[in-house]
Amino acid sequence: SNNFRAGITTYESGYRAPPGTTWNNIKAYKNKQSGLFQHGTNNINLVGGLLADNNEAARNFHHEWAIYDGVEIIGRSQHVQDLIDQGRISISDPVCGKSGGISLQPNEGMGHGTTIQNCKFSGFDRGCTGGKNA
Repeated sequence: SNNFRAGITTYESGYRAPPGTTWNNIKAYKNKQSGLFQHGTNNINLVGGLLADNNEAARNFHHEWAIYDGVEIIGRSQHVQDLIDQGRISISDPVCGKSGGISLQPNEGMGHGTTIQNCKFSGFDRGCTGGKNA
């Protein structure tokens, strides 16, 4: 986790990976903003892995030929909810705030887009409750 932009970032002018580039079982959790932020990036296949307890799981900003396959995406895990209920995390903490899934922002228009398959989404229906800040 970190207080910068994201746990994992590829940024402008972008990472132009060779077609079929695969990142296996990445894990990004408890980040102030995105768990994964890809800007102007091409050809990344994410296979397996975990994006959890981030302000936003992943942001694809003009990312073409992206594939999310079998990634587990958790808005707020039971562990973080327990910490909130115990008063150990403030409800203003970024991992408690807006929990977004995968954000797709085409910016300049995308001809090839993003594929999301075999992924599991959970923990997006929790309100910030409990703890000393309730």
